[in-house]
Amino acid sequence: MELVLKSDWLYVMDNVLTPEECKEMIEYSDNLMEESTTVGKIIDGYRTSSNTYIPNNTDLPLIKKMNMVTEILTELPIDNQESVCIVRYEEGEEYKVHQDYLDHTVSGRKNDDETKNELKRGGDRAYTVMFYLNDDMEEGGTFFTSPGIEIRPKTGRCVVWKNYIDGKVNTRSSHAGLPVKKGLKYIAVKWVRINKFVE
Repeated sequence: MELVLKSDWLYVMDNVLTPEECKEMIEYSDNLMEESTTVGKIIDGYRTSSNTYIPNNTDLPLIKKMNMVTEILTELPIDNQESVCIVRYEEGEEYKVHQDYLDHTVSGRKNDDETKNELKRGGDRAYTVMFYLNDDMEEGGTFFTSPGIEIRPKTGRCVVWKNYIDGKVNTRSSHAGLPVKKGLKYIAVKWVRINKFVE
């Protein structure tokens, strides 16, 4: 691993996964994709992508590696991790500005029943760990709005950020998956709950 960027809540590391591992994950997941949702809902134009979930106990060495890397980087147990989410963005697709933490009462919006049920499955998402699986596309970076930082895709790169700091939501973690101008973009995401995650 090669540390590229470090702050009190955002880390970027290169060469976490090998190109061969990334290719393997793309090929494994590509035919399993379904339309992406946001907390169980499809919101027109807000999140345009496809994804699939691969359970943590799947007998694939790469899944086990992602679980282990996530555990090391977050210092939280594997039991707190949601299943690996593989996401595919096609040309023009994006994920507009959002936060990965589930509790939106801090922004003045009330949590709906779907969100409340999600919070019962292990509390909120303390960390996000994202792996870029390819970089042979144009654009499609991850833009963090508050610091104004764009992280560009690079095969095998890992981006980690805290959704909570000192028990409070980290509003600086607001980010967007920028539109892909040409080609396909693949990422793998691990969301890590504050407590043990209930499947």
